[in-house]
Amino acid sequence: MNNPTLEKLEGNINKAFSCFSSSASCSEFVKELDITPISDLVKIHYNDDWRYRFDPSSMIKALVFMKLKGFKYQTQLIGHLSRSQKDLENLGCFKSPEGKAVILSRRTFNRFIGERLVPEIIQLIDFVANKAKEIGLQKGIIFDSLPIKAVKKKASNKTFYNRREQKLKELCKFIKKNIYPIVQLDLKHNTVYTKNNFLDLITHTAMTNDFTENGSHTMKILSKQRSPSADTLLYHIKKFEDRHLLEQMFEKVFDLTFEFAKKSKTFNRALDLAIDYTDIMYYGDKADYMVVETQPKTGTTHAYKFATVSIVVNGERFILYAVPVDDIISKAEVVEKLINYAKRKVKIKRVYLDRGFFSIDVINMLESLKVKYIMPAVRNSRIKELMVMYDSPKVIKYTMGRDKTTDFNLVIVEDEGVKVVFATNIDVRGNGAYTLFDLYSRRWGIETSYRVKECFRARTTSKNYIIRLFYFMFSVVLYNLWILVNIILALFLFGKLAEKPVVTAKLFGTVLYIDPGIG
Repeated sequence: MNNPTLEKLEGNINKAFSCFSSSASCSEFVKELDITPISDLVKIHYNDDWRYRFDPSSMIKALVFMKLKGFKYQTQLIGHLSRSQKDLENLGCFKSPEGKAVILSRRTFNRFIGERLVPEIIQLIDFVANKAKEIGLQKGIIFDSLPIKAVKKKASNKTFYNRREQKLKELCKFIKKNIYPIVQLDLKHNTVYTKNNFLDLITHTAMTNDFTENGSHTMKILSKQRSPSADTLLYHIKKFEDRHLLEQMFEKVFDLTFEFAKKSKTFNRALDLAIDYTDIMYYGDKADYMVVETQPKTGTTHAYKFATVSIVVNGERFILYAVPVDDIISKAEVVEKLINYAKRKVKIKRVYLDRGFFSIDVINMLESLKVKYIMPAVRNSRIKELMVMYDSPKVIKYTMGRDKTTDFNLVIVEDEGVKVVFATNIDVRGNGAYTLFDLYSRRWGIETSYRVKECFRARTTSKNYIIRLFYFMFSVVLYNLWILVNIILALFLFGKLAEKPVVTAKLFGTVLYIDPGIG
């Protein structure tokens, strides 16, 4: 960091967070925050020509609070403080001669910002707000609670749609305030566009399943505002020279999204998980970075491959984690990485995998991780013989391999005249085999989630892997946010999870990127 003032401020931020364990309101945090390094600069700068009525420390804290709350205008801050005596008192801002917390005028506040703050001080305030959000995420401390409140009575259709749209806008605003700040782009202070302008462009391009070049043009028409060009957007994304830093950034986004999802109490029990591969087909040179060989599709056998672990609950599929995959990392290592990550987040009931994971190494890894698993078995000659030999249902103790072996239950069941066979370490007998089949059938809904997720991915012909990685990870973020919004809307409108989405992916994405009242 090499800047004593920034180091001091970061230390003060950490000290303020030490007063909290899991959550805090913005004003509670700011109350504990020592911003003396900034206020002293203000006092020094205006020592000779400014006699201030309000303590600069209070004014600075009010600005930090404003940025943490996501208020764009001073009028929003003044309006909020006029309605929240608690926040006003926590900020310790403005005292009357009698010592009572009062609100300063908008004119006084605007004058302080416009005439008294030099660029150096404004940058320090921005640093404090952004660093507080970053450190809060690392410590698992969330400033604002997710707006969840179940409906108490059934509403008319007109009221229902009004309530749904109002809550959808509220949730999208919450997302832009709490999730978007974690997605970093290396923008300079004099850049024409804000980070949200760039993320709105990506979201629009993704929701229209378009290329960035065309998306930038249609975005300008739809929003009736200036929008970054495709070249400008891609220029900033390519600044991520290290893909691992990009992965770490999105891991933080996944973490925070899940923390918000947990507030809905949907994921507070043992959960079924599914592990899958996703191939993004590639038409360039197979020797290009991170390109792997895969099953032929749409005229190519080359692809960028990603592995994900998803929660399967009440018809919803929520992606916990996504990682890029190359030819070097083995499937067993992929499974180990995904499950170990999931274990830190949820209690695992069962893990579903497709037959692409059917191997000695993967099964031994699942056993070593002590998780229950179900996966279709590859029908090799030996398993085909057993399928002919035995009637359904049948459970067989099976040993696979010779020098290196693994043991599991081979389960044969018949569905609509077709025999299917599974490998599992779940104890099952007789007709219980059909229960196993029903359990795994639920997993196939995961395939639907990947088709839906295609709606959230911008298209590109770029051979730059950083761009490809950014687009895929951002599509997962958008998909998860859509799932999260539908969970919250269902709880808000019905008091329980819904059997189908309350809002479509297209409606969610459109409100997120184009509503002028959000962002």
